[in-house]
Amino acid sequence: MNTIRISLKIDKIPVPAFGVPIPKRINPIIIILTGNKLWIKGEIYYRSFQETFCKRSLERSNRILMRRIIDFVERLSEEMDAKICFKLDVDAEGYNLPDISSYTIITSVISSSLVGDEIDPIDLQKSLIVIDRSLNIYSDYIEASRFAFAMRRNIAFRRGEETVDLGNDLLINKVNVRRHVKISGVEEDLLEGEIGDLLTKLVGYYILKIIRLLREKPDNLENMIHHKIKILKKFWEILYNIHSRKYDYIYDEWRGVALSEMIFNKDLNRERQNVK
Repeated sequence: MNTIRISLKIDKIPVPAFGVPIPKRINPIIIILTGNKLWIKGEIYYRSFQETFCKRSLERSNRILMRRIIDFVERLSEEMDAKICFKLDVDAEGYNLPDISSYTIITSVISSSLVGDEIDPIDLQKSLIVIDRSLNIYSDYIEASRFAFAMRRNIAFRRGEETVDLGNDLLINKVNVRRHVKISGVEEDLLEGEIGDLLTKLVGYYILKIIRLLREKPDNLENMIHHKIKILKKFWEILYNIHSRKYDYIYDEWRGVALSEMIFNKDLNRERQNVK
């Protein structure tokens, strides 16, 4: 048995901060690196398939995320022709991260620990996307998060197009998921014909507006982005009948929508001034 002990602090967590998923449609997504931190400690070990016992545990993780990580590692084991086991503790310092972010990071850490630094980070993520798809995970949001994590950059992603580098400024200090809301299917009337085309174009238009703001970096950047977020929330309400004045919406793949607090730099500065 070969054992790899790890103790890592991952900063600049990729979060799919801006995007509205529309079934059967392709639209841009913006992944933002946040100031959250994720500590991953424990052991990863691999043994021959002939050995029966293999512990796979992820402390401080919800069941859905843990099941997805285990499924990924089982498929990775098949690809590497070795039984990969792990016992990891994952600590987000009291914050709740979107499952998409945690899944991206944990599967990346496990995989890179096994293959070392021999593979380019982007090439590694491309290989991990192949494994995702073999598990029937065809998610633009996860693919985009993987590339942002490998590049350590804020990015705009649209399937079939070149990834757009939006720099590495820390726009969002913290993201904290408060609760999840399951989303049901969108009414067909909203997806078909001219209405579907119009909704897709409008969502894409406001995402492109945010991309432009992130590139130009005006002095009132945060206020302007907050305005665009309010508009994007209207599309969530139209498509998925979700209503929350207090929280922002982050698509979170297996658990629907993460109702979240996104603390921007300007917001944090204001909080500090209030404390003083």
